[in-house]
Amino acid sequence: MSDIELSVTVKERGHGKLLPRQWLWRTMLPIALLVLLFGFALVDPGVLAPANLLNIAQQASYLALFAMAQTVVILTRGFDLALGPTVSMVSVGTALAMAAGTATGHGTTAVLLAGLGAGFGLGIACGLFNGTVIAMLGVNPFVATLGSYNIAIGIATTLSAGRPVQGVPGLFSRIFYGGSIFGMPAAIAITVVIGIALQLILARTVFGRSLYIIGTNPRAAAVAGLPVKRILVATYSLCSALAALGAIMMTARTGSGEPNLGGSLSLQAIAAAVVGGTSRHCRAWRAVRHHSIQRHEPHSHRRLRADGGARRHRDCRRADRPITAGAALMSSDYFPGTDAVERDGAMNANSQGSIYIARSLAAALDALDECGAAGAPFAGGTWIMRSPIRHQRFKPRYVAIGRIPELTAIRTDADTVEIGAAVSHTALAAALADLPEFNALATAAGGSANPAVRAMATIGGNLSTSDFAAADCVPALLCLDAKIEIAGRGDRELLRLDRFLKIRSTIEPGRLVTRIILPRSDRKSAHARLPLRKSGDYPVAIVSLAMSFDAAARIQSARIAVGSVEPVARRWERLEAALLGRPLDPMRVAEVAAELGGEFAGRDSVDAPAWYRISVLPSLVRRAAVTALEAQALPEMES
Repeated sequence: MSDIELSVTVKERGHGKLLPRQWLWRTMLPIALLVLLFGFALVDPGVLAPANLLNIAQQASYLALFAMAQTVVILTRGFDLALGPTVSMVSVGTALAMAAGTATGHGTTAVLLAGLGAGFGLGIACGLFNGTVIAMLGVNPFVATLGSYNIAIGIATTLSAGRPVQGVPGLFSRIFYGGSIFGMPAAIAITVVIGIALQLILARTVFGRSLYIIGTNPRAAAVAGLPVKRILVATYSLCSALAALGAIMMTARTGSGEPNLGGSLSLQAIAAAVVGGTSRHCRAWRAVRHHSIQRHEPHSHRRLRADGGARRHRDCRRADRPITAGAALMSSDYFPGTDAVERDGAMNANSQGSIYIARSLAAALDALDECGAAGAPFAGGTWIMRSPIRHQRFKPRYVAIGRIPELTAIRTDADTVEIGAAVSHTALAAALADLPEFNALATAAGGSANPAVRAMATIGGNLSTSDFAAADCVPALLCLDAKIEIAGRGDRELLRLDRFLKIRSTIEPGRLVTRIILPRSDRKSAHARLPLRKSGDYPVAIVSLAMSFDAAARIQSARIAVGSVEPVARRWERLEAALLGRPLDPMRVAEVAAELGGEFAGRDSVDAPAWYRISVLPSLVRRAAVTALEAQALPEMES
């Protein structure tokens, strides 16, 4: 899951379930507004008169429109400090255009159209400038819009000579200020229509959802295939277009072009947007809120910390403490209620809450056989230690296998690479660093989770955990034609990985994954994953590929595997077949992947919805293909 903060609000019957403090925050401002209104009404009863309330709504409609303009850019982690000066510049430009049209004898309709064209043209031009500087040049929104702030003020002051611009036709003011739509003042009606339209855009369109995704993590959005730069330019243009609309309405109200009309509107609009619930720390749940998700029931002795972690209730920290990660390397005194035993003989099957530290593979298999369903192997413990979070019970007995030499060795010869099941991800990445044909597996092992987890997590545990759909190494092993050795007391069995993944949840107790065997060949492999927030998070989707080429650089064989998209990783055989006999073209590969993506059902979870996991596959396939193509070209460049 890399700079993206995914906060998911739990859904029940299609509606978000809010915490009490969230309800308090959302209701506090309306309550405060009502208190103020009734407080003023006690002083002057005319405050609650319909005419006065309508007047207040009309005055507030302008600020509401500017707050909507700021909302769209705040969702992308930006803001527009130039909004106020843009309002002044548009007001002056609109008035000058209409005054010039009137002076040259043009008709009223032409004059109004000229004014509207000049106003929206200036506004959109300012938005295009801001968006281009921010998106294309990478300038911070604060710096970019502060610069355009001064530019817009200069233009407004220069065009008007610092004085109000007269010559606005009376019809213009009657339409945009004095007019009404279904009995509602024009300013209020326009603001309501714009508000409804903007809500539909943000909630129901690809562009609107893209704003939330970009605000969550621009880098991840780009990896997912979104045209981030174009969307940012369009967003700032939309912001300035809404500001131009508000400026035109305010010009109609004043009856002249005012160079100081914007005043402090920039900060007022930002404040109104934030008070209304918009946050620069974008909540990505809004982009997926139409997809139902399930939540875990809260544990009776656990509470969530602010950072999303969990802690036990203070009254339960000492009681019934379970076995945790690293137990195989610690004394039994560290774990109340457990008994760590280290010997070469068989384990006492009647020992409850025990950890048996096996010194040999035979001893581990004997112990697991004696334990039966009540026991389980224990290597790195990174999955076992999170059992309480998943509301799963610990096994009564564990057999620690992390000290068995046969399971922690990596053997390399001319034809195969044999990897012990207890090899950690860190050790695996280091061992394969000098073997380019295994680049996919080295990248997967070296980029999974975080350094602390990689140092403990084992390749065998990654393969054996049937509930873990986002295991990084599984797709990499699939594309490398891995075989898995399973051992029991007195027998061993070698299975293809795809076969093992189908039956792993039904393997009888007492059997253990002991080795992973990889054939060596002249191939190029690559691995691509899309995380969501930072290191340690599970990926939304994973693509690993391995390809060999003939003398004409055409694809001779292809293996493409996909993980985290569905509950079990699998090969993408239709895509493999579509690429054979052709040169490797990353863009074409992505196009074919997009056409064939419908064969994946996807999986919904609190991390991401199914549709999003499937939608990012073409981009990930393209990234992996680019890496493989670079690896293919490297020997030619060296020669």
